[in-house]
Amino acid sequence: MTLSLIQFVALHNIASQDKTQLYSAGFHGILAVLEAIGPTGPNIPNVLSNLKSGFGALAGTTDDAPGNRAWVWAFKTLSCAASEVLRAERIKAPLSAKKDEAVQQFLSAAVQFDGAELESLTLLNPSLSTLFNKARAALGPMILKATTGMDLEVTTLDERFSRALRTGSNRTLCEDPEYFRTLEDGLTGLAGESARRDGHWARHAHWISHQFTDAPTFSPDEDEIIPLESVYLPSRCFWHDTIKIEDEDGEEKWQTYAHVADLHKTAVDWLSCDAQHDPLCVVTGGPGSGKSSFARAFAHEVIQGGTFRVLFIQLQHMTLSGSLHDDIVRYVDRRDTATGKHGSPGIAGNPFDWRKTDEKPVLMIFDGLDELSTKEEDGERNARELLLALKLLLSPLNADGTPIRAMVLGRNLACQGAMETANIPLNTMLNIAPIAEMTSATCSMSSKNVKEVKDPDSLMALDQRAEYWRKWATLKWFDRLC
Repeated sequence: MTLSLIQFVALHNIASQDKTQLYSAGFHGILAVLEAIGPTGPNIPNVLSNLKSGFGALAGTTDDAPGNRAWVWAFKTLSCAASEVLRAERIKAPLSAKKDEAVQQFLSAAVQFDGAELESLTLLNPSLSTLFNKARAALGPMILKATTGMDLEVTTLDERFSRALRTGSNRTLCEDPEYFRTLEDGLTGLAGESARRDGHWARHAHWISHQFTDAPTFSPDEDEIIPLESVYLPSRCFWHDTIKIEDEDGEEKWQTYAHVADLHKTAVDWLSCDAQHDPLCVVTGGPGSGKSSFARAFAHEVIQGGTFRVLFIQLQHMTLSGSLHDDIVRYVDRRDTATGKHGSPGIAGNPFDWRKTDEKPVLMIFDGLDELSTKEEDGERNARELLLALKLLLSPLNADGTPIRAMVLGRNLACQGAMETANIPLNTMLNIAPIAEMTSATCSMSSKNVKEVKDPDSLMALDQRAEYWRKWATLKWFDRLC
């Protein structure tokens, strides 16, 4: 079932001055997107605020009907999607002198919504709608004209724009939930219960991504405004594997090897494994090693991939009562909010029940194990209880139904002891490496065992400190200019 955008937008019934105002707000909104993109990336909250104020004069008038709200949703979604794609291009190449003209031409081509249709799933997955086809065709020429770059990466441009449309719709609906309630309730109601659940997952996904793309990095004095995404460096990791080998005398012995790899790639590889045999991954590191930063970055990465449902659990807000299943259900229900402008840290429903009829596998990320206790002995006990409970929870769930996996982040010693107690193989524990150059000692191997450290991609020699501080210096310098 579909609903016509002419019926919703009814541009033919809007007074000419209001129609001009709509397009004027649109032009300045997209221009704000372009001009907000610097080394820190696009300032999306400011962009949405600009667009919202641009359309504000229509709010509360006789013309502020579902049709106008549909138009506002479509344009905000388009603006956010364009900014997501432009961000990478803008960082690679400065703006050109023709950026205003480029925006005008893009807007004229892209905002031709008359006669298009909003289908029941359009809000949840706008990339499947023909509504944005003209924008797809106009996006490449705008990038080439608005920036001085030459390489559009055409082979991935359409995929990136589709992904950005989904993100843009989530962001738009979460930013002003009351304004779009009429559209969301109407269209989601047509699609049924599964669409309603998709909406709750989307709201949670937007909250997760916001922690990485928009929320400021940790700042004790709360002065920092730079988002984590702008300074994040993909981490390296190492893990140990003990196997039986034959020595020079033909005697069997156990040999421990350390493996060094990119943490994100290793985690992605784990997601591709059989959840029945390898449902649990533990990421460890000391205080300040970047565990939480990786958790947010990886969760955002998985969400962008679109293959998994991601449930992000901040353990400092959850009480372990002895039944992890019930604890998780209570946690997501208690933390759910339908009006949070950055999405919802919870979910309005039982994710374990939902997965029974859902084709997408679930990834649960448990962050903040360190924060459950300040005492070392309590830390190991908490880790032991959580990992053992997860092992017992995941095993029967993965025996029947959609796969479900869990990633836990905590401190090395506490997690190692807990894994041994729970009989979880230590080769599933990924240790976050420091950003300085790595040695065999970094991998908890003596200097005599250099040959037992496997580094196929030669990552150990990398010293990421200079790149990290260069990013900070660039961002601080740019902020002063602004």
